[in-house]
Amino acid sequence: MENAKSSLQCFVDGIVGALFYKPPIGVVTLGTFYHWIKRYRRRQQLTQNGEDTADDRRLTFRRRHCGRAFTLDLDDQSYVLFGGIERVRSQLLVAAFQRMRHIVKGTSNRDSTPLPYKDPTVWSLEEASQSTDDDDDYETSKLKIEPSPTFDDIARDVASALEVYHSPRTDRDQFIKAAIVPMLRLQNTWLSLQESVEANVSVGRDILVSNSDEIGEQFMLVESACLTAQVRLVDALIRVGRDRTLEKCSQLARQRDYWEHRVKGTQQSQLQQWASHWLGNGTAFARYRYTSSKAAYKTEIRRLEKFVAILLERNPECNESSILNAVRDSVDAGSACVTLKFSWNDLASCLLSYESWSRGLQRINDYVKSFAHHVQSSRLDGEKAAQLLSADSTYDALAMQSWLKKARSTLCECIREALEDSTYTNGACSSIRFQELEKQWWPEKEELQISDAPQWHEILSYVDNIGSWKRVGEGGVRGFGGMALIDNMWQLNRYQLPSSLARISFAHFLHRRWKPYWPLVRDEATKGFHKAVEIGKQRVWIPFKGIYDDIMNKSPGIFSAFGLEMEEKSLDHMLRDIGFGDGNPKGRQAALQAATEEYEGAFQSSLLANVVQGRFARLMLVQVQQLKVGMLSALDTIDVLLQGNRIHFQILAAIPALIMATYGTRLVARFLYNLRARDLRPVTAVHAEMVHHLRCVQELLLRELAANGAESAGNSDGTIVLAEVLVSVHRYLTLLDFGSPPFSAAECDAIHGRLVALVQQVQEQRKDRNGISTEHTLAWLRMIQNQHDRLLR
Repeated sequence: MENAKSSLQCFVDGIVGALFYKPPIGVVTLGTFYHWIKRYRRRQQLTQNGEDTADDRRLTFRRRHCGRAFTLDLDDQSYVLFGGIERVRSQLLVAAFQRMRHIVKGTSNRDSTPLPYKDPTVWSLEEASQSTDDDDDYETSKLKIEPSPTFDDIARDVASALEVYHSPRTDRDQFIKAAIVPMLRLQNTWLSLQESVEANVSVGRDILVSNSDEIGEQFMLVESACLTAQVRLVDALIRVGRDRTLEKCSQLARQRDYWEHRVKGTQQSQLQQWASHWLGNGTAFARYRYTSSKAAYKTEIRRLEKFVAILLERNPECNESSILNAVRDSVDAGSACVTLKFSWNDLASCLLSYESWSRGLQRINDYVKSFAHHVQSSRLDGEKAAQLLSADSTYDALAMQSWLKKARSTLCECIREALEDSTYTNGACSSIRFQELEKQWWPEKEELQISDAPQWHEILSYVDNIGSWKRVGEGGVRGFGGMALIDNMWQLNRYQLPSSLARISFAHFLHRRWKPYWPLVRDEATKGFHKAVEIGKQRVWIPFKGIYDDIMNKSPGIFSAFGLEMEEKSLDHMLRDIGFGDGNPKGRQAALQAATEEYEGAFQSSLLANVVQGRFARLMLVQVQQLKVGMLSALDTIDVLLQGNRIHFQILAAIPALIMATYGTRLVARFLYNLRARDLRPVTAVHAEMVHHLRCVQELLLRELAANGAESAGNSDGTIVLAEVLVSVHRYLTLLDFGSPPFSAAECDAIHGRLVALVQQVQEQRKDRNGISTEHTLAWLRMIQNQHDRLLR
């Protein structure tokens, strides 16, 4: 124990010594070392997952900005709450195939051993990384069709493809990367199954169950699983493109508003107007930039309208009540729990066949996870799930295939138009390369073909970067990060060694400049720290501690050290000793009166004789004791008064601390907003801008009502209105994300939920081609505005 304490003390001393080594050299060096380790682990993770390490900073930024701003409808909430769309059909399909897998005791062509449970996301990423071991460009990673898949293969592929879920607070591109390989494997199995059925290769014995009545049903379930996996993946791709286009629309809308204010002159002082005139950046230039930015915004809105329209055309999902119909009772669930057993012989073989105990324990962990996975999957009755899927009226294979073709065509069209409308793209994205990619990824045939995983990843890179390309008419200057010189300089920064050396050298320069003043700075900082601790103790700790003690414990009085009862008993005894009274408190007043009269009579008789006899001295002591008792009685009354008002004094002392804590917290929260949003405006100005976005939504809805009317409610321009509504809602939610804090998180979540419901109402009305019922929608919007006004209270 002492050795452990000494080792820990040496470690702490070493860290402290390194931190304070020639300040700030020690701190900068340790920070650089930690950054190296973190970057190395991040690069290693990206390499294992098959991701591009050059996009590490952009992916980090996306992970930090994926909150309320991109959750615009109920399907977006499904990604956050349930991990993706088609959640009910996916769970029913997995349960149905797990049930059939237990019935059909087939032998897998790939692996005859039981499959330990693994996280589907990790499984798919490992497959993607294994497919790129031989060739970094995925030239040899095409998925081959395997003949005669068994039901074990089909059930495993269905589970791996439909159990890939989107993680909350992450971007959807991570979900897409994890779902590509399982979806392609399931599509591979489906085509192999079709070829086997067409060639009549032992369909009843090797692939499906022997009952011929169930073959058609199970064949439909395999097709449904394949189409569901494709719909989930393509829907996520469309939503990524919609989100990136929303970001670009918001950026162009800000530029349009800025140049509109410049034209009106509301944001320029007289001095700024004179400077703009002499520099050739006057009203004419502002009008030109306003016109070009407005045209670019309208073009981008048209592109966003295509994404929104294709999402509205997606087939309806399975009814959520089907899950309740497929839940097993407790007896069936309990019986399913014992289907998977772990034998001690298998445990011994695991531990003896591996070189280290750690790998054996990992095998045990896989079996435990497999047991938990089987218990969880047994909560749904597979037989009932298959019946519900067969009777599902929302499933339409032809409609799903048609939507998939149209969605992929729309995605390619939007990317191609964005490339044509852009003046600058990064080096990995070009129009020539996309034309070749489009021919490979989207073959113009009736049925969907198997596409390679690298093509899907490359399409994802185009969709993910569609919002970062500079549009024609966008204007402005490109940031330093996009310049070729800066890119070349970053390429020279191999392993970040030059930048780290420059950082440490700058810290050494600061140390040499600060070294003469360091003792003074340290002393002043120490004094300031101690003074802050003293203020906190005197103004915060002591008042609140006094309030707690007064409420929970009865604190002693100020004069509790002086015993009033003891002094009164002493006075009674003294009066009894000199012959007055019997020592009873009831006769104290009469005894005191008699002693006072004798004391007065002693002055009239011989004073010297009374002094010699000692009677006079005893009477004087009685008078002194009487005075003492009277003073203590008065002090006890004052003490009772102070005890009754002590908590009031403590509360008065705590009021300054409460005021400082309240306003200090608000100031810190507003500073955090300015820091995160990179905006120096006060929160009141941000609140006013959010009100402006809500009024824009109201204006768009009123414009839709005036333009369409009752007879022309099915006009196609309503989708454009919906796209503009989404832009305004996105801009509002972006400010709401950055404004929480200082805004209340509960209030922000309530407003966000009502905005999602508002957008869902508008989408449903547009989807049904009945026009937008603005009366009910505007009433809902007014409720949101009233709740928004309470954010600053």
